Amino acid sequence: MSISLLNKVLTFSFVALLGTSCTDPRIKQIEQFESQYFAARKRGDIAEAIAVTRSIQRLDPNEVAHLDTLALLYLEMGAFSAAKDVADSAIQLIPIISTVKVAIDCAKNLSHYVGGEQYTQLLLKLGEPESANLLFELAWFQYHARHYKECIITLEKIVTNLNYQRLNKPERVIRNGQTRIEQMPLVAVSHNLIGACQYELGDLESARSSFANAINRYPNYLEARDNLLSLEDS
Repeated sequence: MSISLLNKVLTFSFVALLGTSCTDPRIKQIEQFESQYFAARKRGDIAEAIAVTRSIQRLDPNEVAHLDTLALLYLEMGAFSAAKDVADSAIQLIPIISTVKVAIDCAKNLSHYVGGEQYTQLLLKLGEPESANLLFELAWFQYHARHYKECIITLEKIVTNLNYQRLNKPERVIRNGQTRIEQMPLVAVSHNLIGACQYELGDLESARSSFANAINRYPNYLEARDNLLSLEDS
């Protein structure tokens, strides 16, 4: 998460508070904390930025922007559990797109698949434009949450959309004993995951067809080939 975005969020919350009352004694304290925050960010001291933001949040506990900033800071630090807890609190007050995105990142890193699915759906409800990447992220959570039917429905939105036919997705593969990243057609990866869902649902013929579709889209797709081969041997 960029420093500029964090600064923008926190500055917005400062402005919101400063506009409440010119005689509010908290204003001077907020101004002091603001200086401390930006100094900490300039030094790259995330822990101090978190401590200062918590002080601001205690002065203005009903402002969700402070929680949003805290969640972003914890995410930048890699403290995913703390970021998730703060993001959850903020979303319960007022769900905003930036905080929901933090919750999604945390769910992925913490393997909270059901929560990730719910937050991705919430992101779409909040007006985030539906995109191939967002749909695949939703499908990824659904698959790992064992919501296979829902996963297939989501992935079909990708494979049937002509705008997504030329999109690639970086995938980690092992070739000759070495792990590397390959750019695979998103449609091929989606067909392969559809096949995995169909396999889990016991629909082996449909799974076979989906794995074949994945290979047709990307002939060097070793995972899809292995999946198809395992069906042939079963």
